[in-house]
Amino acid sequence: MPELVTGRGRVETHNIIDWTTIPAACEGYVGHYMLGDQYRKDSAVVTHEAYVYAEGLNFTDDGNNLWVFDVDETTLSNLPYYAKHGFG
Repeated sequence: MPELVTGRGRVETHNIIDWTTIPAACEGYVGHYMLGDQYRKDSAVVTHEAYVYAEGLNFTDDGNNLWVFDVDETTLSNLPYYAKHGFG
């Protein structure tokens, strides 16, 4: 298990960029995380932080402002795909 946790940290810091898929040894770990409560909690925190950030922006009222909110798997879950095709 320590190698999986270490691998997770390296993925989260974008230090592993050559993977095309999650290694088979990590599939159970990733599935447990994504189907468990922590994935939902992490997603809720990220969504809340994005909302708070957007609320704190101070735009002028000149009609020339644009806000782009990049929606990715943190906000729109790809859980159904992984559940169907496997977590590896």
